[in-house]
Amino acid sequence: MLKSNIIAGNYEGAAFETLTVSSNAVGFTSATYTLTGRTVARAVIYCEDADVRYTWDGSTDPVGGTTGLLLADTGALEITGPSNITNFKAIMNASTAANLQVMYEYS
Repeated sequence: MLKSNIIAGNYEGAAFETLTVSSNAVGFTSATYTLTGRTVARAVIYCEDADVRYTWDGSTDPVGGTTGLLLADTGALEITGPSNITNFKAIMNASTAANLQVMYEYS
């Protein structure tokens, strides 16, 4: 089992979503992380139920089994910077859908 610790305290948590990741690449929900007068600084992600592949460069869609970085089931990931959060996309790695638990934080 992969273990990871995420340090809270440098940012203020203010939004949360569960993102279902299946056979089509999906990104974070901008209506969830966009708050009036605030700029999102970090997304803390926990992967459940299956492995996913992800990208954040804004031009490459992840492809299950072949393209993108691998985030294993029970793995954690931190994406920082507003453009990286906006450009993030994920897809299931094999034949099982996953859920990403995402906490958005603001500086």
